[in-house]
Amino acid sequence: MVGAFKQPELVVIDLDCLETLPEVELRCGLAEIIKAGLIKGGDFYAALTQDPRRMTRDASLVIGHLVNAIHLKREVVEEDPYEKDRRALLNLGHTFGHGIEAWSQFEIKHGEAVSLGMACALRASQQLGLCDGVLVEDTLDVLHSVGLPIDLSQFPTLPTFDVDAVWRMMQSDKKKAGGALRFILIRKPGDCFISHDVTEQLAKDMLKTLL
Repeated sequence: MVGAFKQPELVVIDLDCLETLPEVELRCGLAEIIKAGLIKGGDFYAALTQDPRRMTRDASLVIGHLVNAIHLKREVVEEDPYEKDRRALLNLGHTFGHGIEAWSQFEIKHGEAVSLGMACALRASQQLGLCDGVLVEDTLDVLHSVGLPIDLSQFPTLPTFDVDAVWRMMQSDKKKAGGALRFILIRKPGDCFISHDVTEQLAKDMLKTLL
């Protein structure tokens, strides 16, 4: 039935399929793994910060991180299948990211946009006094080390960045509640939460940090 939800009995993930992907798509997948590490925290996040460049050349290491990310998503989705609360945390970086991705007319790939969105969300969290600069710099270093963008310098062929246009495109985000955008912010790894405290001005200021 269209619109009905039913949890699957089994999900099969063939890791051999990863070998068919171009390098840029593999990097995009790492953005979602790093996002999962921020949400889970603990040993998962700590492992990501240890020699992050190794993730670009050690398939067994990446698979270990991927398994951790899958377990996190399963745990969260089983707990909150209709995205009423905790499941929204899986959208860390996506509120900014979806706007950036749409503005670029999808020249910026989804994983790259999520990386840029996480950079904005981390900086917004720091700006609001929620987390310290060490977390921001450590995470940006992980993203940069695996070849993911933390600013727009990797996209020289794009038109002049239009933060007003990005903001408008962010308004179509499916996570809006009561007509207001919901941002996922962070206090520390493992302590992400839904926030309504990101104003239009703060969001635009964070987008400008990508220049």
